[in-house]
Parts: sequence; C-alpha cells; structure tokens
Amino acid sequence: MGKMLDPKNVTTRADRMMRDHLAAFEEYFGNYENDGSCYCFEYNENTSMKVYYENSSKFLTKTFSTTVKITLQNIVMKTSWKAKLSLHGKVKVEKLSLKATDQDSKEMVEKLNENAELIEKMLKLFKNFDLQSLSMEYDKDEVEMNILLKPYPGAFIWVKIPPIYYDVRLKKKEVERIYEITGFFSTFFSKNLQM
Repeated sequence: MGKMLDPKNVTTRADRMMRDHLAAFEEYFGNYENDGSCYCFEYNENTSMKVYYENSSKFLTKTFSTTVKITLQNIVMKTSWKAKLSLHGKVKVEKLSLKATDQDSKEMVEKLNENAELIEKMLKLFKNFDLQSLSMEYDKDEVEMNILLKPYPGAFIWVKIPPIYYDVRLKKKEVERIYEITGFFSTFFSKNLQM
C-alpha cells in the first residue's frame, strides 16, 4: 500500500509510459532531444514538435496528460490570431470549425473557416481521433504559429483512495495520426502564405 501512495513511484511510472510513447514517436519523427521535461522532434526545417506532460491535481487524483506542441516557423500572415477547434456531432465528429478566442482574431478565423481545403482535411484527420482539445496561435511579429494538441489517450492517472494507477497509452495509429496532422499543418500554412 505504501508504494501506491509514494509520489516518486507515480512519477517513475508516468516517466516509463512517456518513454514508451517517445519510442513510438521516434518511428515517425526520428530522434529527439531532451529539453528538461520536454522532448523535441524536428519534422522539417520550419516545423518542430514538442511532447510533454501537463500535470493536473484534484483532491484525490493526479493526472499526467500527454500534450503535443507543433511549432511552424516562417509563416507569413496578415495579422496575429488565436483559435480553438470546435467539434460537432452526436456519436462521432460530423463537422468542425475554428472559434476565435478573442475579438481581434474573429476576421482571420472566419477566413480560415471559409477555406474548404483546411476544414475538409481537418475533419478527415480529427473524425476518428480521440481529441481533448486543439488550440492554434499565430504571432505575426515572431512569424510563428503554435498548435497545441491534447489527445485523451496518453494520460497517466493516479487515484489516491483507493490507491490505483491507470494509464491510457497512445496507440501506434494515434501517433501516426499526430504525424499526419503535423505534416498537414506544416504544408497547408507554408503554402498559403499571405492569407
């Protein structure tokens, strides 16, 4: 019972699951560099990806959620903007759209929602992907876009009473889908310059 309540044991188990995930990511993205608690992969010269845990604690639980940050560099757009992905459907995703997260982003996000190629491909990519959230932020001054993707799989959960561990591992097909998502955003936003 003591080991089940030891935070070091919990961290060790979560780290072990992350190592398993990193091995799967390496099959698609190649080698990674360790940057503290982040693991950095290069997709191409203008696109990189970081994988890390976001920790959240509630009264009797602690959750380590795998988070993927895709960074696109040298992306030129007319204005900075922020958006989050909104999924719609009863049993499965039937449609999606981007929602501006502030007033200044509304015009640009409307243009993105009107782009059939973007919306149709995103629907195809996210239709059967168990996604907690996706947010996008473009910084005109930095000429950089950051996409934060949080899948439901990839979580390690520690329940203190009764003491149990529960992990929801990323499957190979989910890692492959993250690779496809990274490739799509990299290609789409690099070719749609001056949007």
